[in-house]
Amino acid sequence: MSCERVSCDRPHEADRPSFGALLDEDLRTLERNLTQQQDAGSTIAYARALGRLGRNDEAYATLARGVDEPSVREELARLPAWTHESGGPGRSRSIDVAPIRSAPSVRWTVVTTPLEPIYAPHFLLASPLGIVTSLFDLDGWVVAVLDPETGERLWAVRAAVRPLPTIVGSVLLVSVGLKLVFAFDLRTGERLYRIPRDGVLVAGDSRLLLVEDEHTLVSFSLDSPRRAPSIGPLRLGRPVSRHQPTSCIAAGPLLVVEDPLGGQILALDRRTGSTLWAKGGLTGRVGAGLLGDEAGVGGATDAPTFALRDDGGALIASIPGAPLALARDAVVVQSETRVATHDRETGELRAVLFPRRWPTRFRPAAVARDVVYLPRATGGIGAWTLDGKRLWVHESAIPARQEVVIAAYSRRLYVRAMPFTDGPVSISCLEES
Repeated sequence: MSCERVSCDRPHEADRPSFGALLDEDLRTLERNLTQQQDAGSTIAYARALGRLGRNDEAYATLARGVDEPSVREELARLPAWTHESGGPGRSRSIDVAPIRSAPSVRWTVVTTPLEPIYAPHFLLASPLGIVTSLFDLDGWVVAVLDPETGERLWAVRAAVRPLPTIVGSVLLVSVGLKLVFAFDLRTGERLYRIPRDGVLVAGDSRLLLVEDEHTLVSFSLDSPRRAPSIGPLRLGRPVSRHQPTSCIAAGPLLVVEDPLGGQILALDRRTGSTLWAKGGLTGRVGAGLLGDEAGVGGATDAPTFALRDDGGALIASIPGAPLALARDAVVVQSETRVATHDRETGELRAVLFPRRWPTRFRPAAVARDVVYLPRATGGIGAWTLDGKRLWVHESAIPARQEVVIAAYSRRLYVRAMPFTDGPVSISCLEES
């Protein structure tokens, strides 16, 4: 053994410093370096050390102070983020960040244009580098990026059709119409490249997937999201819906595609495009390892059912209700009589969060680790643990439909609130008091 770094003279056990003490000493050294140098390298080194110790909130705060440095922004982009309309490429509406466990306070609220029609579909994405939302004015659609700390608008771009944005690291991909997808720096708005395709965006592990038209699914390999991609081998010569953002979903190694004309859901190998399995007569939502058949959600019947399946398409259990979110080990389901959690592996009832129908109807929930946030149709948000313990309820001053999005860092929640009647739409940042 080399003696350059470890002494070959073994000290007495009582004289040997503990591993924890060595870590503390190293951390103090990195903190001193950051104080003295105030550069990107020392910022990243100190933040990574904090992360290794599980002090993720402090790691984020350290990086956030250096957000003007490109290399620090790339480090921030590695943190968990709400990158898609329904959370991530698996559309599970859950994220692995520390939840808000006590009643939150409002950090900021911004009011958007009052010209947005209440029937228009909207989205809200959250990253440490920017909060992405849609606006609508007299000239049409706008994608706007807000500062996560202040709510101030950082930049915006117009789209000819309803935009379909996706965050990939430090890059925002936006389908702007005219058969073009643009890639922008999420923080600065700098245009990086364009892709001459139009369709539904699904971002996954080093791969960008696009539904090009109603008959062909095309994939683009992303060696780096900041460089223009090369076209991949995946082509699906079967009809797929390009108008529904839930029709093309990446769930682990699978790409799950809804075939509305054939009444099937197809599970494809994301690397080769080969069909692994197909289930007929289904429509649904997909999360990693979960396939849900929804009967009656938005349809004629008032009695939806939810079929919990594994990633091979095999039925685990049929559960009354509509799936609201998928956590790591549970699924949140709303029925006509209650909101409850069920075990993800067996489908068995785990806890009842709300013993009667929560004052909203099949509104998407959001999960941060073991806490589920439920928006209310009358305004406000409630929070429960997945085991059924009520944590808090935050009331809204204006009755509103609400879409809940969890921020990419700990103990924050972003909420888009839209009134039932004509009026302005607000976006708020809630944080743990």
